[in-house]
Amino acid sequence: MDSSPQSSSDGSPSARLVRSVSRRVSERLVKSKRDTQVFMRKPRNLVAIGLFGLMVSRMAYNHLNEMRLTGELLSTFDLGHDKLLSTLELGRLLHEHGVDVSGEQVQKLFGKVDDEGNGFDFSELADIIRIVSVLPPASERLRQISGNRSVLMDGLIVLISGVGLTYLVLHSDAVEKKWAASSFHSAIQYRRMQARCSMLEQNLASLTTERATLEEEIRSLEEASPADDLTARNEQLRALNDRLEQVRQEQEEAKQQLEREVRKWQHEAEKNLREASMTSQKLDRMMTCMKGLGTCVKGLDAFNGIGTGEFNSLGAQKGFCSVQRNIGFHMDCITFGTLESDAQGHSHLRLYETSNSRKLGEGRDCAYRCTEMTSGVEYALKMYTINKKEQRIAIRHDLYAHLSQVGKHPRIVSYERVIESESTIFVLMELLRGKDLFDVVVERTLAEDVARPLFVELVEGLQHLHDTGVIHCDIKPENAMVVGNIDAGSAHVKLIDFGCSCFKSYQKDIEGCVVWDCYMPPEHAADQKLTPEVATDMWRLGCTLYVMLMRRPPFHNDAETRWGREAREHARFCRDPPWDSLSTEAKDLICSLIAGDPAKRLNTEQVLRHPWVAKSQGGN
Repeated sequence: MDSSPQSSSDGSPSARLVRSVSRRVSERLVKSKRDTQVFMRKPRNLVAIGLFGLMVSRMAYNHLNEMRLTGELLSTFDLGHDKLLSTLELGRLLHEHGVDVSGEQVQKLFGKVDDEGNGFDFSELADIIRIVSVLPPASERLRQISGNRSVLMDGLIVLISGVGLTYLVLHSDAVEKKWAASSFHSAIQYRRMQARCSMLEQNLASLTTERATLEEEIRSLEEASPADDLTARNEQLRALNDRLEQVRQEQEEAKQQLEREVRKWQHEAEKNLREASMTSQKLDRMMTCMKGLGTCVKGLDAFNGIGTGEFNSLGAQKGFCSVQRNIGFHMDCITFGTLESDAQGHSHLRLYETSNSRKLGEGRDCAYRCTEMTSGVEYALKMYTINKKEQRIAIRHDLYAHLSQVGKHPRIVSYERVIESESTIFVLMELLRGKDLFDVVVERTLAEDVARPLFVELVEGLQHLHDTGVIHCDIKPENAMVVGNIDAGSAHVKLIDFGCSCFKSYQKDIEGCVVWDCYMPPEHAADQKLTPEVATDMWRLGCTLYVMLMRRPPFHNDAETRWGREAREHARFCRDPPWDSLSTEAKDLICSLIAGDPAKRLNTEQVLRHPWVAKSQGGN
């Protein structure tokens, strides 16, 4: 009874709406605070704010000074102390300040100013002073009071000045972004040039070494005493000379290509320098208009698409990203990177490049092949859009996988780094050159002796996860990569994809989500909110072993139906051939894992001690 109100309040539509609105408001506040901090980091913005504040202060000072002086006149000539001047009192005030008018003339000239007809109050006196101050005989004091412009005029001047300053600030930001984009483009072009020239230099060095070796061999043959087989010697010399001539031509071509590349990139560098110089001069002119305003381009601020640092606490590095359209044969060339500091405090730029055409698989969150532009090393890459709600859970799961270093085990894919740009999370992982277990099973039949070592390595990786408090939640053949040659006995298995995993260390922040597919355990099919446990992975592990040996899933993808749940609860999986041809131990292990009762399923330690697995260990 006590838990029902709590569950109702937590799961009701209104509660979800409140949580959603609160989260959005919080995100807006964080973004606003971050934007303000970025804005205030630039000196020119501070100078613009200071100038605008100075104008507003001057307007306020003039207005207050006018009020003070007018108030002093009012109090001096207000004999009745009622904060009103009569016609005689106003005539006396004007007479003493150089404007000689009688009471009758005061009434005739300024009677309409007195709207109420009860005397001249503060504002009416201020209006009269502005009128008479232009007369030649008016005293200096009256001119001083009315010399200040009206509040309306001052406000108009401040408004025009504010608009002008805002335009200068925004326009200078646009120019600075163009300058930053040019710098970013230059950095990318330089990295490409560096990598290409490095390859050409290596090729040239290899050709030079080969040429020297060939010349030495020819010299040795020519200096040697004539052999009995003169024909063979001549043939050998002819072959060496032909190869030497070919190497010379290739060497000359490599030199020319290297020179062309250098000239090409020199031209690009000069062009970028001219553009940067023109942009810099324009920016300097704008800075002069704003009284010496300087730029503030430091570190990552020189690049576009800079990360906000939202995921820094979870191990993501603040980085940047640029998407270039229609470059060469790539429709989208995505360049991203970050700045790293070494032990001596020196910063090093790490640039990576990928494109939509370099997919490693299919699906919504598939991986891409990615290349580090300096070293040429390739990685597997996952890209998530930060603003997409459906991807934020997967983002956090991969961040937790990186933070908890699950990939330190040899049976689990290694996470290299996570880079956060303004709109995208880039997850760099070890590139596994092989096929997933599902593709292997589709291509060939795995005998028990062949499947056993692969399955054992899969269990070892899963055991490491369970020992560190991680539930994978998506164990299946598609998430087990086979690297190496199975027939040669050099094949190994590595677990991949932690986008749905449950990390017990971070359970307060996020929960795992078991995938709805033909490997869905019965307890999760009955209760979608059930927290994943070790038994969750063990059921899916049993289904994976079944696929390895039977080459088909044990159940249909019908876990959401009553019949499908009952079939899983009572372990009524398909036992058609070749089930009967499996060994007794293999059947027992499968049945011990695909058990409807989670408490009856084996854990990883028990699986590794099972007789079917022990056959492999005994053979070794």
